[in-house]
Formats: sequence, C-alpha cells, structure tokens
Amino acid sequence: MRGQLAEVVVGPENNRQTLYLFGRLGEGTNHEWGDLYASRWDVEPDIGANKVTLGLGSVSATTAEMVEKEVVLASVAYNLVVAVRQQAADKAGVQPRRLSFTGTLSLLKAFQTRVAAGGLSEEELQGLFERLLRGIGQRKLPNRPNRQCPREVLPRGRRYPTRKRSPPPAAADAPRTNTQPSDK
Repeated sequence: MRGQLAEVVVGPENNRQTLYLFGRLGEGTNHEWGDLYASRWDVEPDIGANKVTLGLGSVSATTAEMVEKEVVLASVAYNLVVAVRQQAADKAGVQPRRLSFTGTLSLLKAFQTRVAAGGLSEEELQGLFERLLRGIGQRKLPNRPNRQCPREVLPRGRRYPTRKRSPPPAAADAPRTNTQPSDK
C-alpha cells in the first residue's frame, strides 16, 4: 500500500506529544493532517446527539423501510439543528460547537410550536426567528480546554427504583418461646 507518513506534534505547551499518522491522502501538510486527526473528537458528541437527543438510541420501527425512514428523518432533524446553530454562532461571534445542541433543539421546538399556532405576519415571523437565534447564541457551553475525562461504562437507568429491603423485626431474631399455657 502506498501512502504518506506524517509526524505531527499535538497537545498543549506543557504536554506535547508526537503522533505518526499514515494516510493515503496525496495532498495537505502535516499541520492540516493533525487538524483533521484532532477533529475526530467531534464525532462522539455528534453520535450522542443523534442517539440521545434525537431518539435514535432505540429505533421503534419493525420493518427495514420504517427504520430507514426514522434514520433519514433523524438525520434531517440533526442537520436542521446544526444549520440553525451555525446561524446563531455567526450572529453571536462564536464557534458553533460552543453552543449547546440540546439547548438549540429545545428552543427550535418552542419556535416550531409558536409558528404552527399560526397568525404571524412575515415581520413577526422574522422577529421571532431573530429572537430564536439570539436565544441560541446565549446558550454557550463552558470553555474547558484541559478537561480530561476517563472513559467508563455508565450504568443504564432502571425503569423502576430499587426498593431497599428493611431488616426483619428484632422479635423474629429472638428464639421462639411458647407463650400459651400448657395443659400439663
């Protein structure tokens, strides 16, 4: 196999690491390859947004056609949220990933409910959309550049809370004695 080996230094000043990346891309500099490699961390939050926020963690369809439709509609919804978040980020002057995906989705649902109610003029609709973008722009995620979270398996939630068993009454622990008078 033919390709290129790129040596890329990554990480903050106090914790530099050298990566050796092999690829078949015939173009780009080592710095561009390093940026491309670093962008892989964006994939996990995107998958999480699709699974949790948009409900693709468990698909309810039973036929292949319906599964395909659910996945396509979730992808359309994801792309809509990302496009609106991009517009809000441009307006707020921040990177789109600094704005909350879940917050964007909840404000977009509220916007959709208000638009579906009807009775809005073109100017009112435009003003409502501007307020939507401003509200999304205010939902910034905290800047945590040096955060390191170890990977771990999170326990799944239970449908019902577990009941704590109470210890048996103290009288049950004592030896049984016959309290009835005997006929002897």
